[in-house]
Amino acid sequence: MIDYFILTMKRTFDFKGRSRRSEYWYFMLANVVLNIIASALDSTLFTDSQDDIGLAGVIVALALLIPGISVLFRRLHDIGKTAWWSLIFLIPLVNLVMALFWLTRDGEADNKYGRNPKSTGASEDLLAQFD
Repeated sequence: MIDYFILTMKRTFDFKGRSRRSEYWYFMLANVVLNIIASALDSTLFTDSQDDIGLAGVIVALALLIPGISVLFRRLHDIGKTAWWSLIFLIPLVNLVMALFWLTRDGEADNKYGRNPKSTGASEDLLAQFD
């Protein structure tokens, strides 16, 4: 799990190519865990108010914003969609249905965004490349 999170962070400004389901969902899981830790830290240090996000929460949100967008774009590429389809996630309720349908699907075979990272071992190559 941590390897995929680190891989996503190292590929922060890589909006091309493809990302496997595991890379996307492990990043999202780490995102939730880090936000829970930040929330607990804000409550402990009294840097939050009842309705607003605290200082640690803001720092975590800003640090994970661009990597989250880039991994979403690459995940959409993996299922053969352009990054423009990410705008559909701005529509309430539709975003939940589409996220469950698209982002949990297995990636396509080779498409215009590159070879399937699952069948080629590209994820493992990228992990080794960044070590």
